[in-house]
Amino acid sequence: MWKLIQRLFQQQAFRRAAARSKALAEQRAWLLAHQAQQRQERQRHVIRLGRDMQQQREAGFTLIELMIVVAIIALLTAIAVPAYQNYAVRAQVAEAMQFADSMEKAVAETFQTTAAMPINNQDAGTQNTEGKYVASTSIVNGTVEVTFLASDVALAGQVLAFTPYVDSVGGNLLWTCGYATPQTDWTVGSSSAGAAPASAGITTVNSAYLSKACRTNG
Repeated sequence: MWKLIQRLFQQQAFRRAAARSKALAEQRAWLLAHQAQQRQERQRHVIRLGRDMQQQREAGFTLIELMIVVAIIALLTAIAVPAYQNYAVRAQVAEAMQFADSMEKAVAETFQTTAAMPINNQDAGTQNTEGKYVASTSIVNGTVEVTFLASDVALAGQVLAFTPYVDSVGGNLLWTCGYATPQTDWTVGSSSAGAAPASAGITTVNSAYLSKACRTNG
């Protein structure tokens, strides 16, 4: 009888131990699964955080690049617009140079024939010439004066003068343009009325729009 009772107690103890072992195993398995799930959540969070930071960086770079592009465009505009305006004005001055060339030839022919500078266009056998940018071309005691139209604010009503001089060595007719000065061996001729060509104070065009030959004697 006593052995039967011991056996029953042993069986119950075994069952309780088995139940505890099973509970501990289940608890350990749940804990491991929970820890694995937490690790996965942390990994996913880190991945999302990294992706968000990358997107923010890319957005930041895009904004910086846009600002750089805007700055470059502004810089190019600041350089290109004045350069184009200067080019446009110089193109208008080039037309004046062409018109003056034909007037200079008329002055030179008159001087060769009469040994005097023509008083005006009629005396030189030529007429006033107008162009797209030129309002008038006139001869005043041998000096050719080209007046600009109001096509450009920088040249509106401005005058570019071409002054004749006589080479003291060969007697040839030589010219200065704008603000250029004659060489030391050039002399001033005179018209049939005894007036000398005006050589100063006539040109009013900004020297920045003139060629080097019309700014200096070099």
